[in-house]
Amino acid sequence: MVAMMQADGLESSRILMAGELGRLFLTGYSVAIPERSVGMAVAADARPEQLTSFRDVVRNCHAARNNENFGRLLQPSDLLAK
Repeated sequence: MVAMMQADGLESSRILMAGELGRLFLTGYSVAIPERSVGMAVAADARPEQLTSFRDVVRNCHAARNNENFGRLLQPSDLLAK
């Protein structure tokens, strides 16, 4: 699981780096944008307790910010133009 919160202004847009994330998560991954300055990714084969923890962090971060960003997990293909 990774969180992307760098101070260089790219923050959550790093979830668009599919090549790099694919090399890090060889079995696949899901992403989340719980608030504007945070992008997160979790391995597709994460243990159930890890996935629950990840979802809780996403949900709590999203709720605390009360904004219109995603409070749910997305598949990398959800980020592609259709």
